[in-house]
Amino acid sequence: MEEDETNEQGIVREIKEETNLDAKILRILNTETLVANNEPWIKILFEVMVDDFSNLKLNPTEHVEYKWVTLDEIPNDSENSLVNDFEIYKNIYK
Repeated sequence: MEEDETNEQGIVREIKEETNLDAKILRILNTETLVANNEPWIKILFEVMVDDFSNLKLNPTEHVEYKWVTLDEIPNDSENSLVNDFEIYKNIYK
């Protein structure tokens, strides 16, 4: 997050910077308060929509690959910190 932007502006900017895609926020799915390295954090899970994936280009300093999967193919790995986020999404769309 930049100092002068909202959470919504920040996620749209980050998606653009990391994937070159233009995203539109549909809604907030979940918020969670957590502590990492003795610092308080608020994690916000957004549902976004991208109309055109033809310009997809990963920022090589941020990501090395991507993969499209169905809801059933989302990993349920207990060591993955995103498991809870995936479960929230699955419960909404199944």
